[in-house]
Amino acid sequence: MKKGFLILLTMFTSLVFITSCSKNTPESTANAWLTAFYNQEYDDALNLSIEETRLALRTNFIGKIVKPGGSAKQAAYGVASSTDALTTTSVTIKSVETNGTEATVTFTISDDPTKTYPALKLVKQGGKWLVQTDPSILTK
Repeated sequence: MKKGFLILLTMFTSLVFITSCSKNTPESTANAWLTAFYNQEYDDALNLSIEETRLALRTNFIGKIVKPGGSAKQAAYGVASSTDALTTTSVTIKSVETNGTEATVTFTISDDPTKTYPALKLVKQGGKWLVQTDPSILTK
């Protein structure tokens, strides 16, 4: 009896630990999406996007790189630099505001930490946080 209780307690504790370490938060989703977007890892960004955002990524960014190694911003304007191939853009999340199944995230990127970017909008669909922002606004 004691052994069975100990096994159940261990299983419950493990389940609570795994659930609490979930990466399904607006902040973690925004960080993963922005990092993928600004480093041209569009397949990763697609997986974290609602359908409208996926369509905008496919239409405006995927396949538009002039030279490997250019940033997403350069790709949007049809320019790429070979020096960018050695650098990775990092993202800093400044704030997260959550209201039910919607969230707004403000951020900076390492390429220009003083620049103000439009807030990234997220929605929770099917229990998963997804990006609901037209990515073209992030390159202006």
